[in-house]
Amino acid sequence: MNRESPERELEAMSASEAAAYWHALLLEGPLGQADAAALERWLAAAPAHREAFDRGAHALEIFDDHADAAHLRALRKSALLAGPRRSPRLPWQAVAASVLLAGLAGLAGLHLALQFLQDAGAGDEAGFAVADHYQTQVGERLEFVLADGTLVTLNTATEVRVEYSADERVIRLERGQAFFDVARDPARPFSVVGNGTRVTAIGTAFEVRLEDDRFDVALVSGSVVVRPPSMADGRPADAVTLTPGQRLVEAAGQPAVLREMDARREMRWREGFIELDDEPLASALAEVNRYTRAPIILADPRLEEFRISGLYRTGRPEGFLDAVSAVLPAGIVRDDGQILLVWAGDS
Repeated sequence: MNRESPERELEAMSASEAAAYWHALLLEGPLGQADAAALERWLAAAPAHREAFDRGAHALEIFDDHADAAHLRALRKSALLAGPRRSPRLPWQAVAASVLLAGLAGLAGLHLALQFLQDAGAGDEAGFAVADHYQTQVGERLEFVLADGTLVTLNTATEVRVEYSADERVIRLERGQAFFDVARDPARPFSVVGNGTRVTAIGTAFEVRLEDDRFDVALVSGSVVVRPPSMADGRPADAVTLTPGQRLVEAAGQPAVLREMDARREMRWREGFIELDDEPLASALAEVNRYTRAPIILADPRLEEFRISGLYRTGRPEGFLDAVSAVLPAGIVRDDGQILLVWAGDS
């Protein structure tokens, strides 16, 4: 099979996503000479590439062995909802690969596949996800469907625990950022709990983010009620009801701040982008660094006064660095695995 060299496309992918890309091609048939050579180059480029490729192969073996298991129906549904489709009709193995391409190829994805197989008889709502723990590594995204039909998207370095019962649906956000498109069920309220704050919805689309002692909620549609932790004297804090387009930010020791937001811009991460609008350079760097294991360091305080705008792909700091060095008096120094932004203006 011959096609245009995929190297440029692979550059935009994590190791897990790229491994899934290769497995999807292999499932279509033997690779052509150019693709085979490109695969060998990709595998040889980094140990993480071989590890991700082997994890994907193992996951596909599991799918092959249990293709008709009722507990894998959710995986099929997630693939159809989120996975890139290479042809109008995909064989079951290609559906599995499309799930990997959607971000399930990492350790969290393999855990998900194994959990489906281990939880036989876990409930009559099989056909949807039954695992109780999901996480992503730095630079990864994960999308899946829960037992009630709620769609969940996890951003980079995120961890959640699912606690569903007959009376309520609870998600515990341990760290990171997650988006929820909640299936409506008035008999079982849906709540996300993090850092002592509870966000409750019925049929709603919203995002939560937890970093250190900061917790914020952004509402895209519907309505949510945010109940902060009790006050220092034990009295309950006032609940806040959000309307679409609002964000509530809570930080330890500070009053909660409610502000308007641009939902389209705020949710760009679900498409693999960061959109900056006249953002201070320091906070822009903090956002870019969430998606990379080699953080960019602002090495000169004179650069702190500058601001930057633009649309940048997550996990690809080179594009951001190119823009910064082009429009600001900043130079790039790579030293001992670190990336430094240094002053490059007149002394």
